[in-house]
Amino acid sequence: MIVGGWVLAVAAALSLQASPRGVAAQAPQIRVIRAEGADPIILEIANRTRAELTAAGLDATIIDCPHDDARCTGPAPPGDGAPRVVVTTARYRRATVTEVKVAAPDGPPLLLRLVVDADAADHDEPATLAVRAAELVRSALLQAGAFARPAMPRSAPSTEAITYDFEQPRQEPLPVGAAGWFAGVGAAMLGSADGFGTAYGVALRGGYSGLGWPGLAAAILVAAPALAATQHFDGGSVTLRQELAAAQVSLRFRWRARLQPRLQAGAGVYHLMAQGTTDPGSLYVGRSVGLRMPMATVGGGVTFAVDDRLTVFADGQALLMKKPVLLLGWQQIGGGGPSFLFSAGIERLF
Repeated sequence: MIVGGWVLAVAAALSLQASPRGVAAQAPQIRVIRAEGADPIILEIANRTRAELTAAGLDATIIDCPHDDARCTGPAPPGDGAPRVVVTTARYRRATVTEVKVAAPDGPPLLLRLVVDADAADHDEPATLAVRAAELVRSALLQAGAFARPAMPRSAPSTEAITYDFEQPRQEPLPVGAAGWFAGVGAAMLGSADGFGTAYGVALRGGYSGLGWPGLAAAILVAAPALAATQHFDGGSVTLRQELAAAQVSLRFRWRARLQPRLQAGAGVYHLMAQGTTDPGSLYVGRSVGLRMPMATVGGGVTFAVDDRLTVFADGQALLMKKPVLLLGWQQIGGGGPSFLFSAGIERLF
């Protein structure tokens, strides 16, 4: 009697081992979909997902197909008793979504979804997302084989979806433009409301950015050589050459964005060179006069960071100083309102 019981137990164990159990009966057929036209990061995630699955001992194949083609992305019922798994990764707006669809011969379809939240989509790490996708495939195979499910007609597949939202930690954006020495060059226009006219030339600016604060910088500004402006009067003309040099501090705002407004203030020296020329027969005498005046500068502008080292800028500044007075024949110029310096160009961080 005891021997008969052992024989029945061994026979039952052998029959259980020989019978299929869910998805463990045969090796799953895994297809990793690589959508045509997807961005390089999504394509890299697909390639790495296939590599992770292969390293885990699963047979995974890359399938290239058009975007949202149901013939590729839909898990058709397997005909050979092996579960079929389809893995897709796509970006919807700013969220990255990986879906794992499992079609098993003895149960309804299963869908698992991995979502990387929108606030982290700009920081996709293909290696990390591929590892998570491979983990999701193993979880889907486990659930499809471990849970007893009632048989359902193939014409009414299950719409059940289990969503895993792996939100990456919020990453604070880094300042655009690191700290360091910089130099810039651009075109300059020096205008005046007091009769000195408008001078054109080159603006040079260099200094150090990041003085204890990402947006704080110290710089030396030089506008020279400036093309001279000419003022005419009865009996001759005067050529006015304007130059300046100033030490400044500037403060950039929104320094985590590429478009950054900034304020500037400083002090320096304004130089005016006047060269008088008389007409033949004139009673006037032409002379050359050079004047240097202390000044203060205040203004602002905007910068656009092309990359972490190259910046395009546009600035406007007022030059505050006591203006000289020049005599042109019987009339005088100068002594009026402030002058303005407008400049635009590029700055390079070294």
